[in-house]
Amino acid sequence: HRRAGDDCVTVVDLSGNIGFSGPDAFASVPGKPWASQCPGQAQPRAHAAMEQALIGVSSQLAEICHDDKGQPYLWQADISPMVSREGRIVSVLARSRILRDLPTTA
Repeated sequence: HRRAGDDCVTVVDLSGNIGFSGPDAFASVPGKPWASQCPGQAQPRAHAAMEQALIGVSSQLAEICHDDKGQPYLWQADISPMVSREGRIVSVLARSRILRDLPTTA
């Protein structure tokens, strides 16, 4: 069971599909597109970040999302290309986390 604040580490193949997810993965289905497994509100930015990683650009995402009960949380992700010794991009590393204790504004 995933706790808020734990990092979820996922290796994504060059087609954008989940190849491996660590034990703290949530809703990560091997073979499915990584961006489609991200929170709904974050999917467009996650898809764009994956496209950038495939051309060698790392990205950081932060998106306010809402769970099934309407409670807000912050979803953060770091997306980085994984490069071989020869300099070829061989996969993408996606590290994400959920933060539930959001600051409130008065």
